[in-house]
Amino acid sequence: MSFVPEKEMVIAALAPDQFPHVRAERTRATFQFQSRGDSTIVRLTQTGWKSGPEWTRAYEYLVAGNAQLMATLHKRFVDGPIDWKKVFGDPAGKGN
Repeated sequence: MSFVPEKEMVIAALAPDQFPHVRAERTRATFQFQSRGDSTIVRLTQTGWKSGPEWTRAYEYLVAGNAQLMATLHKRFVDGPIDWKKVFGDPAGKGN
């Protein structure tokens, strides 16, 4: 949706398939970056939530998912690039 280098990235977040109404309507995820010396603070704010059982379930699911996303992002910058084939396997099944 928008990108300001070194400051902010805004995307239309796509919920998983098990939340079809939330997926169709989407929410907005804003990643803000703030330099702090040798570090960067990354803040994720997700807006556009509505009421209802599916929205509540999607919110609960994404609270955990977003925490995992932020932890993985942190790990990547502390430990270096991630070999996603080792994490998720080779989707093409080629082993390269």
